[in-house]
Amino acid sequence: MKREDGGPGRSITNEYRVHKRLLECLKSLDTTQISAIFGVSGILFNIPESEAFIDENAPEWADILPRLPADYAPCKAIISEKIMPVSLPFRRMIINNFIPGVDTDKILDTQTNKHCLIRPYLGRRRFQAESERPRRLRAYSLRNFPLHIDQMESIGLTPHSYAISMADALAFLYWIAKVDANDVEFVLAQPRSNDPPDMNSLHIIDSDVLGPLAIWILDFDCCNDMTLDESGIENACRCFWRNDPFYPRPGSSNASDQKLWEDFRDRFLATSERILKDEVATIKQLPGRLIERIIQTRGTFSRG
Repeated sequence: MKREDGGPGRSITNEYRVHKRLLECLKSLDTTQISAIFGVSGILFNIPESEAFIDENAPEWADILPRLPADYAPCKAIISEKIMPVSLPFRRMIINNFIPGVDTDKILDTQTNKHCLIRPYLGRRRFQAESERPRRLRAYSLRNFPLHIDQMESIGLTPHSYAISMADALAFLYWIAKVDANDVEFVLAQPRSNDPPDMNSLHIIDSDVLGPLAIWILDFDCCNDMTLDESGIENACRCFWRNDPFYPRPGSSNASDQKLWEDFRDRFLATSERILKDEVATIKQLPGRLIERIIQTRGTFSRG
């Protein structure tokens, strides 16, 4: 369940509307269309199911409130499919590698740390040079744990597959669902247990210890409709740069990071081309125009 927080630019009502649209668009694709757009690998990202929207007067609160902290009151909220956290071995690896000098079992036993979703930051390294690396990292919650490129490399994860998933996801959001992806979140978590491995979840067996991982998209409360014109491209470019650094970024001095951006770019353009193949020329050129503007505006937009 997600409650409305009243933050500026955020609307739980809008989130429910956008969420339902995304699911309808995703489910409207038949097997032939999925193969034609995304290739033999199928859809490489997940969107949680949307179960219900409830307002402050909904009768459901009589059952919900007793399970929440005492100071909670009825409000607008949405109920969605639970994204299952990464495995216990994965959480233990995170602590052992990035939170040294702490009581691992105590952290793992904390209830909030059991809900560990990984935020894959493919657009940033924690430390640009070895000399910048501190001897000890500060401890923080495992919930929504940010995992940067250098951290992925240090534990043997390969960012390329995640970049491909994000490229497909953005192409879907822009050109099929027609939303601007403003402030959406990508997380690594367990795949659905009942999904076939070749369709709705990206099953990446990174090691026998980590097990399968899937890319999930969530948090649509700031999303807006995407217009298929120059104004829409400018807005999508702004949203790309102002989001957290999930996406690979152009212009890196690090050769592997620049290659990751090129892989992401090429996949986005290829998937977009297949989606828009029957559109007029002015629409077909929009993906290339967006990539062009992302490169041109590097360093222009700040986060937030």
